[in-house]
Amino acid sequence: MLKRVAWRGDSLRGLAFAGGGHAEREAGERLLQWLLGGEPWPGAKLAAFAPRQGPERKQDRLVCQCKQVGEAAIRAELERGLSLTALKAELGCGTVCGSCGPELARLAADCGQLA
Repeated sequence: MLKRVAWRGDSLRGLAFAGGGHAEREAGERLLQWLLGGEPWPGAKLAAFAPRQGPERKQDRLVCQCKQVGEAAIRAELERGLSLTALKAELGCGTVCGSCGPELARLAADCGQLA
């Protein structure tokens, strides 16, 4: 996970986010919208990386280490009707080292897909 933010005074001037799960993507989107809005940052600069305030969210279990794909994303695509082959093409999980293959098959079976 790469997180970089460039500041000029109290204003956000640039950012780079790579990797991570849903929470990190959400934080990156929030920062991007702030950057595009051009408003001064309201508070401590380190808060840019803090999770959004609100109810505690359960941590998504990472299934594919190579592609950083969590269980929630896999289940959502399987429940949408993707086959295991289509899931691998869509999310990239199971396409690098293959060690998550048995877990992908188990999740597919849980969602009613034939492995």
